[in-house]
Formats: sequence, C-alpha cells, structure tokens
Amino acid sequence: MDTDRERHSARETAFYLFTQQSLPACKPVLTPGWVIAIFLFMGVIFIPVGLVTLRASHCVVEIVDRYDIDCVPESSRMDKVSYIRDDSIPKNCSRFMKVHKYMKAPIYIYYQLDNYYQNHRRYVKSRSDKQLLDGQKYHDTSSCQPVESNNNRPIVPCGLIAWSLFNDTFEFIREGAELKVNRKNIAWKSDRGHKFGKNVYPFNFQNGTLIGGGKLNPEIPLSDQEDLIVWMRTSALPSFRKLYGRIEEDLDVDDVVVVNLTNNYNTYSFGGKKKLVLSTSSWLGGKNDFLGHACVFVGCSSLTLAIIFMLLHVKYRRTDIISSYVIKGVNRVIIVPFAGLMETRVIYLGTGKAFQGDSDKIDIHSSFLIDDVLDFTGTSASLGKGSLSDIRQGVVTAPILFAMEEFPRLKSVIQQGFDNPANVDTALEYLWKNRGIQRSKELAIKHANLVAAAIDSLPESSNIDVTKSRQALINLTRILVTRNK
Repeated sequence: MDTDRERHSARETAFYLFTQQSLPACKPVLTPGWVIAIFLFMGVIFIPVGLVTLRASHCVVEIVDRYDIDCVPESSRMDKVSYIRDDSIPKNCSRFMKVHKYMKAPIYIYYQLDNYYQNHRRYVKSRSDKQLLDGQKYHDTSSCQPVESNNNRPIVPCGLIAWSLFNDTFEFIREGAELKVNRKNIAWKSDRGHKFGKNVYPFNFQNGTLIGGGKLNPEIPLSDQEDLIVWMRTSALPSFRKLYGRIEEDLDVDDVVVVNLTNNYNTYSFGGKKKLVLSTSSWLGGKNDFLGHACVFVGCSSLTLAIIFMLLHVKYRRTDIISSYVIKGVNRVIIVPFAGLMETRVIYLGTGKAFQGDSDKIDIHSSFLIDDVLDFTGTSASLGKGSLSDIRQGVVTAPILFAMEEFPRLKSVIQQGFDNPANVDTALEYLWKNRGIQRSKELAIKHANLVAAAIDSLPESSNIDVTKSRQALINLTRILVTRNK
C-alpha cells in the first residue's frame, strides 16, 4: 500500500510540475554567433553531400527512346486510337538503341509512361487487396467497381488497376544474338510474399467485351505474376517508370541494340507517352540529379546567409552599450535600455559566471525592476529574505547593469562571478557611486505609465464592472512601483 501511495504521489508531483511549467527544459539562446555557426555548418555539410550525390548520379548511364509515335504506321497516325484498338493489325516494331558509354551489367530495363495518372482517386481505390491474397474465398469486392465481375462471375484480380495492366513486350538483339532478359525478382519481395497469394490464380480475367491491358496466364499464381505485382504498386506522379527486367551482360561503347517490340498498350486515347529506358545503377540507385541539386542549393543558401549575417553582425556591432548576459540558475527575465539605443535582455538562469550574448528587444516588467531596487534598499524584515541576496547569489540585476554602463571596469568583475565576496564588495562600491538605483526606479515608473496609458486608450465602456476593472489595473501599476516590500 505504501508503495502504491508513493507512486501516486510521484505522479501527482510530476503532473503539478508540468502544469506549473517547473520541469527542467532546454531553452537555447540563439545569439548571432550561434546562428552564423549553424548556417556555416549546414553549408559545409550539404555542399559536399550534394556534390557526391551528383557525381554518383552522373555515373549512371541511361538510354531513353520514345517509341509510341514512330511505332505507328504513317497511314494510321491521323487516328492512332483506331489503330491501337484494331486487333487485326500487327503491332510489331523495331527500334535501334546505340550505346554511347560503357554500360556495366546488370542493365535495368524500364518502361516509362507520361501523362498517366495512376494516383487518380477512383483508379487507386479500384482494387481488393484481400482478394489478391485470398482469391475467390473473399467475396466482398465492391471496391473493385466498375471491374468487379463479368457474366455474374467474379474477376480475379478485380479492379481498374489490374484491368489496365501494361502489355507491351520487348526483345533485345545485339550483333545478331539475342540478349537474355532476366524477368525474375523485379517486384518487391514483401509484395510477392505477403500481398499476393501463392494459391490464387487469375480467373475470368479480361474476358469481357471491353478489354483493358494485358492478359494473365491462368496457370500461374498471382505471387509469381511479377509484371502484375510491379504494375499494382501505383505511382504518385503522372510520369513514372516501372521495371521490366534486367540484362545480365555488359554493353560496350558503340554497340547497337535492336529492340523488337509489340506496341499493344493504348496511351493515345489520353495523350500519353511511352518510352523504353536502359539504365545502369550506382550506390545511390538510378539517375536522379534532383537530390544533389537540392543539397547544393541548401548548402550554398546556408553559406550565403552565414556570410550576410556575419557582415551585418560585424558592421552593426555595438561597443558603446552593454551586451546581454546569461547567468545560470534562476528562471527570470529582465530588460534594461542602455545609451538610449536599444534594450538589453538579461536572462537569469542561476548562479555562476556570466556569458556574453547579443541584445534582444522585448517588453519590460516593472515589477522585476522594483524587485531589483528593493534588493539593495529594502530590509530583511520587509523583504522576507536577506538584503543583497540576489547579488550574493550571483544574479546581476538592473542597478548593477546601469553601474556597469557608467563604469566599464565592473564588467570584468561580473564575468568573474560573485563567488568571491571581494567581487560583491567591489560591485556595491561602484553601485553607490552612480544613479543605478534611481535609474531603475525611473525606468519602472516609465513603463508603468505606458501600461496605464495603454489601458486608458481602450474604447470607453458603459459597463461599470469594466470601468472598475480598468481602474483597478491602473492602480495596480502604481502600487507595483511604489511598494517597499
């Protein structure tokens, strides 16, 4: 029971610390030095990575041949759709691809389709993954509409994606000898093993009046129909490539590869394009300059910004005012203007040495300034704590900062920290010689008056409660700057 109570108490304590925002947290201060260093680091990293990526991409050898126009006879080019739909016309075509650079095996064969939107919502949804895995055992194929069944018999595989299977074929010949094309393992292993059933066979496929793309061998299970598996992994972009096979022989410079193909697939009805691609690969994959260009662009942009920020930082560095200081220990923020030029942020994060940073303009809390003044002018009885407790704990407050503005030598004392009592005495000695305390009071009154003026500028209201609330806020600002404890 005691253990349970302790756990419950620990959870309550953690929740309380979270809701009160008292949990330890990292609060980095992004000074100009840090920003410049970060941009320089990004430039140094991204530019070499981009150049290496571009080099890897340029090492890939590609041969691309568009054949959809040239493989239509001259007499049929005015009506390509009728030509491609006429099964009585032979669709055989020969293309010649010359090798301009040595291509090391394996050489990947891709077919590329342009202006083909496989990402269309109705097209993407027209499939049944459970049917692909379980076959006719799964009867709910409503998602496959409009290619769900034919003659009251289910279609396996159903859906528009399978129905539109790419069915152009390619044969490659070099110097009169056929180049063998390896068409095994062109699909993802995970797709073959887990998404397409080993005991599921095509059934009633492409038997309707409207024939789409290619047909499937009904004696081969879907898990071995790799053309289908590759096609069923739809593309997100309207221009895409899909793997057709691999040539396991090297191709030398000036080799001429004769491609005997059958131009069966209809891309003419929607203005699509068909291309045949032979490509090698590198450690980064196929040819793609985008990643390299993107890395180089980010790296150059980062270096440019770093140089600009560095020049601005050097040009507008202010040596006549006090920079901000970060002190470890107490969560507290105060802002003090110096030389009438800017406002300097001081973040109290606890005892320890001060770290010089850059100024940042934000609002001033008059209550904090009065607290700083009372630490020097109040008594232990009125404050509820020992006087001079802030400076003895290593906290640099507004009066000390004003004193440092008048006596720059005080800066070195602050940087040494206040662990040494002699440094505390030196700081107090400088403080009593200047108007630091009075200037802190004046600054607090100034910003209290600004708050009161902002409240007075609000639109008038006939609601008496609103009027009383506004007056109470104004009175509160006066109380804050006149309090003595």
